[in-house]
Amino acid sequence: ILAGAYTVTMTFLVAERLQPGDGKLAAGVLLLTPEFIHLATGVGLDMPIAAIGITLLYLFYAPDPVHNCRLWFPLLTVSAFFIRGPMGVVLTGGLTAGFWIMDRNWRAVFLFGISGFVSMATAPGIWYVVVHAQGGNALWQEFLRSQIGSRFYDSNHWEYFVNGFFAFAPVTFLATGNLLSREKMKSQAKLLPILGAVLLPVIVMSIPGCKHLRYLGVIL
Repeated sequence: ILAGAYTVTMTFLVAERLQPGDGKLAAGVLLLTPEFIHLATGVGLDMPIAAIGITLLYLFYAPDPVHNCRLWFPLLTVSAFFIRGPMGVVLTGGLTAGFWIMDRNWRAVFLFGISGFVSMATAPGIWYVVVHAQGGNALWQEFLRSQIGSRFYDSNHWEYFVNGFFAFAPVTFLATGNLLSREKMKSQAKLLPILGAVLLPVIVMSIPGCKHLRYLGVIL
């Protein structure tokens, strides 16, 4: 619940940075989305990842984000890994990559890519040592099976695009329609980084066979 309240607050602040006056609308649309309410009031590991994701977006819209995120990005990425395993990295890493690619900030793509690579070379190494210290190779093999291997099997790779978005009305259609129709928006280019932050994780998450709507809820 605390992570959900934090996510709503940060959604308000991100929207206000994008367009003053839209914060209440963004927070209100989020609170009207059943899947978000389900995540925020339930018990699970997805809501903290959503909180990390919206924190990254807030930092990316701060003045001089590349400089300000030099410390925060690796810390948040490693935190996502230890909270949600490889799934946390896919969600937060995909959000970051999609944001800066669509922003055409190639310097940021390179710097955050290097930072993410170093972080993800360090975190699994620590995790490998911890798992082997607790349960040896048998526990490590179980981790690989349950967290990685079991997620790849034959499935509808278009599930999110065909059925997933409809489960998140009104956030998908009302919020997108509002943003795209705002006459006072000076440039639609302001929307491209957020669209990239949504679409790239969705595309990557469509590859594994194991799909749950709650994963899409974290991204949106």
